[in-house]
Amino acid sequence: MVSSRGPNSVFDPFNGHDLEGVMECFHSAPVIVDATGTRFDGREEVKRHYETGFALMPNCAAISASSAGIQDAAWPSPFSTAHGRGTGK
Repeated sequence: MVSSRGPNSVFDPFNGHDLEGVMECFHSAPVIVDATGTRFDGREEVKRHYETGFALMPNCAAISASSAGIQDAAWPSPFSTAHGRGTGK
């Protein structure tokens, strides 16, 4: 499975904590490495990683690098914020 979503389309499902929508953004054999260096290999591990993160940080949201004022971003990387989602704070 390869997503037809564009690079910015991950933000809506991520910010809505839509686990299935987030997983649609990955191909059939995803691998991610978190900030601590922990590797999550395969759809079930990646899904569990996001599920755990959403549960631990219920106010977690992401914005694109360009929205954060980073002009030289090669990819619209999500920056996560665990406070004030949707409140303007």
